[in-house]
Amino acid sequence: MALPQSAIFSPTAARLAASTAKDWNTIDSWLHRHFHGRSIPKFERNPETLKALLALSSLNESADEERDLLCAVEKDALRAIKEHEKARRKHQKQHDDGNGEVPDSTQIREGLVETLEASLPKDGQTALTSLSQLALSLDPPPIDPSPEVLATRLMALQAEIHLLEQQFLRISTLSSYLTSETERAEDLLKELRPTAPHHHEHHEGEAEDSTTGNNNPYMPPSGMAKQNLETQRLVKQLSDNLSLAPPSRTSTSSADDQTYASPSHPTIPQLKDLEDCYKDVLSKKRALEIQVGLFEGLPPNVDDAKQELDRRRRELAKIEVKRDVVFEGLVERESPMKKKR
Repeated sequence: MALPQSAIFSPTAARLAASTAKDWNTIDSWLHRHFHGRSIPKFERNPETLKALLALSSLNESADEERDLLCAVEKDALRAIKEHEKARRKHQKQHDDGNGEVPDSTQIREGLVETLEASLPKDGQTALTSLSQLALSLDPPPIDPSPEVLATRLMALQAEIHLLEQQFLRISTLSSYLTSETERAEDLLKELRPTAPHHHEHHEGEAEDSTTGNNNPYMPPSGMAKQNLETQRLVKQLSDNLSLAPPSRTSTSSADDQTYASPSHPTIPQLKDLEDCYKDVLSKKRALEIQVGLFEGLPPNVDDAKQELDRRRRELAKIEVKRDVVFEGLVERESPMKKKR
């Protein structure tokens, strides 16, 4: 006996059946909720009916949400109207109890402000609250709290904040630099004023000196004095040799002597003369390079160079003869006398 087709297991069919059963459970719950315990009319359960009932339930729930939202808004509006009417009656009662006194300008202004604030929408109330908080945060508050004045004051305040932030950054950088320089100076001071070995001895007087910071003065290395004497002796010897040396230039080149006497501090005229000399040498160098370039490719030996020159002259003569022959043939071919023949 063969099994029916519906009895064969299929994951896709199982998922589809589970989804369909879940949708029917949702529809049944929705129908029971709307019939309030009464019996639900019988109908055919097929995919078309399920699709129509799902669309109907979705639209019904959306309509219920809109109705609940509208009811909440109406309740809020009714409560606001009642509060406003209650406040109006309270003011009227106070006015009646005051023997018919006319309310002053402050009461009238407050009443108008309360009426306008109660009539504003939610966005308007939010904007009014923001403007009032901005006006109160400015120090001092502006006399004319218009949006243009508040915007101008706010931009000025932002510019001042930016300027203060830049100053703070500069001060922080300077402070860090001073701190690093102070630490470096302290390290250098410790190197120049080292602690003497006898400070570690257990004596009260020496302990007092160490606590007050009276370190020994800086002592140069032991060989510094000898090195200084050697340097002075060498300088004196070089000075004597320089004074005894014969002059290497004539008296007519005194300006050049002054130029080379202080090479580390040349003057502007000296630099200009040196620049002119450099330009002359550079132009001569370029001219020599052009002349030498003409002999490029020749052997270094004179005889070989002459032979190479003769060979190239012969090649040039052959090329000229070939050129003349080609030119004469071209002239004869294009001559009109030849065409007439």
